[in-house]
Amino acid sequence: MPLSLRWRVWKRIRRRARNIGKTQEAGAALQKFDASVADSASLLSYFYTLGALREQSGEVTAAIEAYRRALGLPAGLAAREKDALTQPRHLRQRCFWRSAQLYFDAKKHEAALSVCRQYRREYPDGQFRDALLLLEANIQRQGLLNPAHAQKLYFELLEDFPRSVYVDDAQFALAESFTEAGERQMARLQWQRFAQFYGASELAPAAQKRLRLITEFQPNDAPESMRQFTEMVLRAGTNAATENLELALARLHYQRRDFPAAAQASREALQASLESGAQREAVFLLGASYYQLSERERLYDRPSAARQDSARALLQQLLSEESNDRFEQETQIMLARLEINTNASRSAELLGHVDAVLSRAENHAELDDLRLWAAVTRKQLAAPNDSLMARQITLALQKVAATEDSPYRNQALWELADWHLKQGAAAAATNSLELLRASKLHDAAQARGQLLLARRLQKDKEYDAAFAELQAVRDKFFYCAYADSAQAQLLQVLIAAGRLQEALQLMGDPREHDYAGTDGIDLQRARLEEAAGDYGPAILTYLRFLENHSDAPEAPSALVAAAKLSRRVGAEALAAGYFEECIRRFPNTEPSDEARFQLAEINYDKGDYSEALGLYVAFMQERPDSPFYKDAMKKSVLCWYNTKNAVRAEAEAKVFRERYKDDRESPADFYYAAGELAIQEKNFPVAEEAFKKLSREYRGTEAGILGEYGLGKALLIQNKTQDALETLTAISGRYPKHPFLPTVYLGLGDFYLANQQWDNAIEAFKQVVKDSTFDNNYKLGTRSLIDVYDRMGLKDRALALARHYVSRFPDDAKAFDLHMKIALLLNDLQQYDDAISLLRSLKPFADAAAEPEVQYYIGKSHMNAGRFEPAIAELLRVKFFSKPTKLPWDVIAMYDAAICYTRLNRCAKAKQLFQRIVREQGAASEFGRFANVKINELGACPEAN
Repeated sequence: MPLSLRWRVWKRIRRRARNIGKTQEAGAALQKFDASVADSASLLSYFYTLGALREQSGEVTAAIEAYRRALGLPAGLAAREKDALTQPRHLRQRCFWRSAQLYFDAKKHEAALSVCRQYRREYPDGQFRDALLLLEANIQRQGLLNPAHAQKLYFELLEDFPRSVYVDDAQFALAESFTEAGERQMARLQWQRFAQFYGASELAPAAQKRLRLITEFQPNDAPESMRQFTEMVLRAGTNAATENLELALARLHYQRRDFPAAAQASREALQASLESGAQREAVFLLGASYYQLSERERLYDRPSAARQDSARALLQQLLSEESNDRFEQETQIMLARLEINTNASRSAELLGHVDAVLSRAENHAELDDLRLWAAVTRKQLAAPNDSLMARQITLALQKVAATEDSPYRNQALWELADWHLKQGAAAAATNSLELLRASKLHDAAQARGQLLLARRLQKDKEYDAAFAELQAVRDKFFYCAYADSAQAQLLQVLIAAGRLQEALQLMGDPREHDYAGTDGIDLQRARLEEAAGDYGPAILTYLRFLENHSDAPEAPSALVAAAKLSRRVGAEALAAGYFEECIRRFPNTEPSDEARFQLAEINYDKGDYSEALGLYVAFMQERPDSPFYKDAMKKSVLCWYNTKNAVRAEAEAKVFRERYKDDRESPADFYYAAGELAIQEKNFPVAEEAFKKLSREYRGTEAGILGEYGLGKALLIQNKTQDALETLTAISGRYPKHPFLPTVYLGLGDFYLANQQWDNAIEAFKQVVKDSTFDNNYKLGTRSLIDVYDRMGLKDRALALARHYVSRFPDDAKAFDLHMKIALLLNDLQQYDDAISLLRSLKPFADAAAEPEVQYYIGKSHMNAGRFEPAIAELLRVKFFSKPTKLPWDVIAMYDAAICYTRLNRCAKAKQLFQRIVREQGAASEFGRFANVKINELGACPEAN
């Protein structure tokens, strides 16, 4: 049975802990802390945290022991937690829950049962009473094989905790236990109860299959059925010449749903000589029995291709005989359902086959599944502006929705509302959603419909009505993820209505949300964290929402949001992984379209224009109706410019301008790209003309800044410094607060830096970073400021800013280089031990090209500190243990090691190393010349052996 909601929440917390912290180090720190803990409240927090860490690292015995020690503390501690800042709450009760679960997982069922019972004694009104009651029932059923006692506990949970998030788990397990015990009538009753009360549960599809297996595929042994069977046998015995006994038996077995016996009797009947009508009936009964058996296997999630093929062959044999009798219609229906069940894709050919079946059985009472399938398939295959198909879809869905007792009515109403919205018929959509809300069947379609209706009301600013709708969803579907979606949407309504205090109250205490199964507000919390600039916590909160609500309508958008924030903090590889996961998990949705577009953007921003171009073009070909099509087309044009294909770029730009005649901004980017290409090709007259034209045609608009910046850049490259500076410095006055200004300031800063105008460079780069938008310009500006401060000798400022950078962007591609910069700055500030410690921590993450440099500076730090013996050891490690690189770190290290020997007055060793440099590098090389100078200075030393 699927994990309960609270266990799923705990599982997510463990996963987050693995991503955030280092379990072993945390455990070691707690062990040191153990000796200093004095009061019981601190001990409780300590033992709970230790148990959680041991559990997530797989040390089950140690985790149970930690929880056991927590349970040995006074029970009264829980009463004092409300005044503490402990997170989460109810630690001692949690220790009961976790230790019982661990015992159960380890198949120590008696121990698990003892913990559950102790909890119930100590906390008769405890926060986790329902969770422990469900666990105790599972122990009795699955561990101790005592289904009767388990059933009693399941019933107790359902009666005592009717609003628990575990009720669907308990009801499912209760019905399953009766099914396993062979108590068909009781099992049927409990499965029907599940369908009636928990139709929106994630377990509902499995429950529906179990119910069908009992109601449609168990032989009917009722007295009336058995009486008919006896009478048939007696009649057959006295009238054997008029009817084949095996055929009569096959017919009766099929009516009683004993399909294996029906198949056997049909096969035996076919071995006899039958007249044509009886022959067709026998073939029909055999094919139909195989069909029913294949359907039974499908419901058991073990589809049998052999039975499906046998059923298909026999039923098609009946159709090939072109006899329009009573078997033909049922045969057509079975074949249609068989094809639907064995083909995941919805094709026009299969749709035609289903349409033919429906046309021959227009008034058949039990074909709503085929009608719904055909309508949904038409929705997917419909061409834009196809009014005939649109009418067919509407009529088909209305026909299913008109049948009050149809199990497909809710889904039809949902599809109808969705179709009306796509057709722009908002009033008709609202009408369908209101009918769906009034339905007596409370299933997932109804929950989705009410959420959609609330969004429509919110869009129309009918906030009170939207609020009431969402409260109804939350109360009706309290046991499943739709309640959490409603909770998240409630927050949006309150915020949109300006009822901020109510929104804060609705969010409540986060110490409860992480564990109590109400983390649907995580989506809103993630958005608020994102708005506040807390990107790291926001990413984790988005992912937590996604893991808990993978089927929620907001799930794809949450994953895309996490990916975009990961990209924003510099974790490009992680962002790409999230985008790819969105495409895989949520294909053909708007968020997956955005994910595909963003993957191309990542390559574009990296300067890999050829790869980006391929992604943009593929996206445009496959998703021509996507809202991101226009942006992809624009970027593809820019890629053509950036790959120096001016002819193709101009042609594609012309197509873009003709298609989007109202877009005046994008052509400005094309002009700018053309000017940039001219600069790269050193065709400065063409570049200047392009930028002047851009500036002239777009003067006074947001795009005009591009022309002036491009012109200034072209002038700078041509060393027309005065004109360039006049152009560039005037931009900020004409375009204040323009989003392109940071790029302008970056260009100015680079110019000032190249000309050693330090103060001007600092002022320009500060303008880049002052808005704290944390984009790529911010990163470039910060790194440039670090460089300026370093070159000016302001090492403390450079160090502080470098530390800020790696703290803000720990996953940035430049993070390793910045850590190295910090180490060198620490060296410059004579903080040698800190430098060495940092360098040692970097070494495991250095690749083969960077490792020799890291190792060299470890030795250099010792050398600068005057610790020459360890310096020599560390420096020579570069020569003898590091792999060769393009930069001669091994030669530099050997040279410095020789210098260390001279400082120790061990000139023979020093001379030996200098001579080795001369031999290996050559006397005429730069290193050889320097080494020879040192050898001459050491001339009085004894010769090295």
